[in-house]
Amino acid sequence: MGRLSSTKLFDYGTDALSYNAGGMIIQDDRDRFQDFCWNYPLPTSLLTSGDAEKFFQTIKIPLLASVSELFVRPISDVLVNRNPVATISKSEILRDANAPKVVTFSSRGPDTHTPGILKPDITAPGTDILAAWSPVAPPTVSNDVRSVKYNMISGTSMSCPHVTGAAAYVKTFHPDWSPSAIKSALMTTDAEFSYGAGHIDPVKAVNPGLVYDALEGEYIKFLCSIGYTSDKVKHVAGDGSGCPKNFSGSTYKATVTSPSNLKIVVSPSVLAFKTLKEKQSFVVSVSATSQDNEINSASLVWSDGIHIVRSPIVVYLNSTATNVVS
Repeated sequence: MGRLSSTKLFDYGTDALSYNAGGMIIQDDRDRFQDFCWNYPLPTSLLTSGDAEKFFQTIKIPLLASVSELFVRPISDVLVNRNPVATISKSEILRDANAPKVVTFSSRGPDTHTPGILKPDITAPGTDILAAWSPVAPPTVSNDVRSVKYNMISGTSMSCPHVTGAAAYVKTFHPDWSPSAIKSALMTTDAEFSYGAGHIDPVKAVNPGLVYDALEGEYIKFLCSIGYTSDKVKHVAGDGSGCPKNFSGSTYKATVTSPSNLKIVVSPSVLAFKTLKEKQSFVVSVSATSQDNEINSASLVWSDGIHIVRSPIVVYLNSTATNVVS
């Protein structure tokens, strides 16, 4: 038995435990305390303001502002009904129509560095998970001397193992799939629930029908596109990968290969590029000096001395044709 601690704001129970309280009643309406359980060192009820008001009216005890206030005042000043009785009624399990959903304490996207990428990628069970716990660590606050092997835990450290297990499960069916393909299978088969690609469904992920794969080189290009230097890319990749050096410009010259009965002129015959992704245009004019062949093949090659870009040209001639432009 012990005195009851009651507060208007959330309390972890450190002070109440120090004062040898028998339990805690906490009133707090903030959303972050409504969708997952907290671990306390003492028997505790976390109530909304409406439920707390009914409770304290029943036992005729004022809701105090702090734990210490209860223990410095005589109990006769606080407790009017010295023998309050509580009844535990039959409980009913209700399904939350919004479940599954991302818990209030979880981070939302998008990524601050790359807003164009949706985050989180996926959701998985991570709230109120009964998980292994080190018996040498306090199960709640630092002055909780109990030793337990299991504890109720919430967070990414709980949802991540679920996704890891699902990825391993998919891998057993598709041992040749890359990490990107497995990620695609998990993300494209989820049930959508507002956040990320949705809530994970390992069974559907085994047979997604279509996967989006990405190779290492594509990730390197992405990092370069968002401002990573070659040194940073090498640090991430762990090899000699780097970003392309600054574009210094390039000049491409045209070379035409054609049969003797065709005259092909490219204008302009030289394209000088000064910036990346710059666009330029050219015109190819074709004329026939004779009609020896009805179908004639030729080619246009642009080259800067390193790169070669070849375009085939096919010219159809008939008895009335004098000029053909391709």
